[in-house]
Amino acid sequence: MIAASERRISWSCGRSDTSKGSRTPPSHCDTGTLGVRLIFPDCSNGKIDSDDHRSHMAYSRPQDGKRRCLRSPRLPVSQLTINANFTIGKTPGEVTISCDQGSCAPSSMHADFFNAWDPEALQSLVVNCINGVPPSKPRSAECQAPPA
Repeated sequence: MIAASERRISWSCGRSDTSKGSRTPPSHCDTGTLGVRLIFPDCSNGKIDSDDHRSHMAYSRPQDGKRRCLRSPRLPVSQLTINANFTIGKTPGEVTISCDQGSCAPSSMHADFFNAWDPEALQSLVVNCINGVPPSKPRSAECQAPPA
């Protein structure tokens, strides 16, 4: 799976998991931490991959107050999110993003996911932490990521 949609990448200062962020990186972070959140697609056509590594997946869209897989691919899957934090120091200056393709937009940030979970451990997390907990309820400690 590849997360590379400009609408699914958000930048912020600090480690806040509640910050909505912005589509472009901040020009300065007093916190000393630059954060980026990448959200992977949550709809699948049931295949493990496609020739372009993208078309077998899609993002859900809101409909009737819920997120739904409206177009092909239509099979909903658990949505993965990566929060990456970069220590950049607190020295005054401007945050700039570089890439290996010359001049590029901050949306060139992307992430790849390769499933390497132990199948039994993953099944336990799905049953106990995803299927067993309504979205409006807090997750138990075993279902939360450890602090960075």
